[in-house]
Amino acid sequence: MKLKKIASLALAGIMAVSMLTACDTTSNNQPNVPNQPEEPTASDVVSAVEAGIKSWNSDLEIDVKSSNNMDAAIETVFDTYTDWKVDEGLVVLTLNTVFGADMSTGDSSLVDNADIINHLNNGHGSYVDGSTDWAYAVVPVTKVAFDTEAGDKIGHALEDLQNVVESSTNAGEGKYEYMNVDYTLYVTAEDATMANNNVNSYVIVVLKADYSARV
Repeated sequence: MKLKKIASLALAGIMAVSMLTACDTTSNNQPNVPNQPEEPTASDVVSAVEAGIKSWNSDLEIDVKSSNNMDAAIETVFDTYTDWKVDEGLVVLTLNTVFGADMSTGDSSLVDNADIINHLNNGHGSYVDGSTDWAYAVVPVTKVAFDTEAGDKIGHALEDLQNVVESSTNAGEGKYEYMNVDYTLYVTAEDATMANNNVNSYVIVVLKADYSARV
């Protein structure tokens, strides 16, 4: 009887140790839940777009920066509306209000329409000393790769943009035949929760071109 009792106790001890080992193994092998990527900061977006532009057009002089007013306005739109919030017409109306400007490119962003860059590069009668022109882009991106996607798409779109352009305004009148162009690119990145609860990410840019005469 004593031997049976000792054997039973030993077996119970072995089973207890096995159960503890199994529990410990289970807890250690639990799959890691990946952290959701955070919304990129303003400096992240600026750096990503700067790098993208540099890779496609290293000679272009352009000031890439964020705008608190633009950030706040786009965030308000994306937080308020349903699927219509990413409609380019609504985005352009918001940008016009922020910058007090007319995005003369209408409903076609500079990423989707190469003619916009041609328009900026070619002198027109309206381009006199002190003229300003505007363009924009709404770029859908994958949140975890926003930097490479946005930088590459925007950089590619600006590949042929020039800082010195011909001007027909006073050509042949002895004043100037070329103009300098100073570019400022305002950038922001925002998440938009759609009606189906999917979260889409966008990088939005506004390009400001300031023309000045070369005497």
